[in-house]
Amino acid sequence: MLSHAGPLAAFGPERLEAEDLRRIREADAVAVVNWAQNPHGTDLLATLADAVGDETFLYLDTGDPRHRPDDAMRLVENEAVWDRVDAWGLNENELGAFTRDAPGDPVFLAQALARRLGTRLDLHTRGWAATVTADSIVRVDASDEPARRTTGAGDAWNAGNIAAGLLGWPDRERLAFAHRTATAHVTGANTAGTAEATVLTGGGPS
Repeated sequence: MLSHAGPLAAFGPERLEAEDLRRIREADAVAVVNWAQNPHGTDLLATLADAVGDETFLYLDTGDPRHRPDDAMRLVENEAVWDRVDAWGLNENELGAFTRDAPGDPVFLAQALARRLGTRLDLHTRGWAATVTADSIVRVDASDEPARRTTGAGDAWNAGNIAAGLLGWPDRERLAFAHRTATAHVTGANTAGTAEATVLTGGGPS
């Protein structure tokens, strides 16, 4: 589970060695997670934004920043970081925190934020998900299967979202696959087995 902070709660860019940076430059995708739990998260993100290769997909999942509201607003205002972030995955609670709980449809709030930042927002909820850019919205419904657990759902969703994106699937199919991956995690009796089955039977775009 990626959201277990543990010793990573203070993981700053100084922890990255030359070999780490080489792998980052050559990676197809780099995911930055746990920003809200890491006081050095903005410095780490800025370093990675400079380090990734031109073809590397840089994905961010900040987590819920309500205990760091001022830092959250400073992150939103950091234009240099957002120039390099390709997609930001967040749920409706996290969107509320970054928009100061502004009233309105979360999809349209997300689009206003996407316009401001110039990056793609991948918004996921229990009932639906949407990919939002400055000029487009693609939304899909989620499964209504009853969940056995919720811990790790966002991590599983991110994994499916990134994997389908690297395969080049269209937005609608990518979002559906991300939900299928998360559903396998939250509904399965054997988490590892059901997640593997979802990947093996996921197929391509329909």
